[in-house]
Amino acid sequence: MISLRADFDARVAEISSFIALVKKQDSAIAPSDPNIEGYKAMKAATHLLMYNLVESTATSIHELIFDAVSSSKTTFDDLIHPLRKTVLRNAQKPSVDKLVEKLKILSIDLIDATFDREGIFSGNVDAKKLRESFLSLGLKEPKATGKKAKEGSDSLLRVKSNRNDLAHGRKTFAEIGRNMTPNELEKELDCIKSFLDQCIKIAEDFVSTSGFRTS
Repeated sequence: MISLRADFDARVAEISSFIALVKKQDSAIAPSDPNIEGYKAMKAATHLLMYNLVESTATSIHELIFDAVSSSKTTFDDLIHPLRKTVLRNAQKPSVDKLVEKLKILSIDLIDATFDREGIFSGNVDAKKLRESFLSLGLKEPKATGKKAKEGSDSLLRVKSNRNDLAHGRKTFAEIGRNMTPNELEKELDCIKSFLDQCIKIAEDFVSTSGFRTS
């Protein structure tokens, strides 16, 4: 499986390439161009790519933790308290019939059998949601320190809001992209990358030190 860090870097590179195309188009298109609405939509689509980066990274962090727990054969009793609570919350989601089929050694299999990558988030990931999910895993809370990190937190909220407006049809792509500039998009990506990089480092340190175990 591709590593969390490699997947993150690949997605950031993809968005950077897309913004480069937006930037190239920006210098070539005039306000009277009949394709101007498509250009606005192109800028708005950048926020969809950014949101996918955020949710994918947040979800993969959960997967990283649970993979580490599973591969280390850590029992339920040996998990730190926040993770025990998360495992029990996860156990409420799948049907009992399906769950019973997967359980042989309850204290070990319960952890792995109840993890569902697809059910962690539902289109509402921002800095606040990330902090809440980190606390639920027993991870150190990512904090916005410095101007760039603070702006990253603000950008996450803006990207989430725009993504949801587009997904639910509340606004058109052209409406959202109207006032965006390529330079602003570059800055937003840089700030979001900085915030998510901090999150990944926290998760990697947690796994490397077996922070999920009580001892």
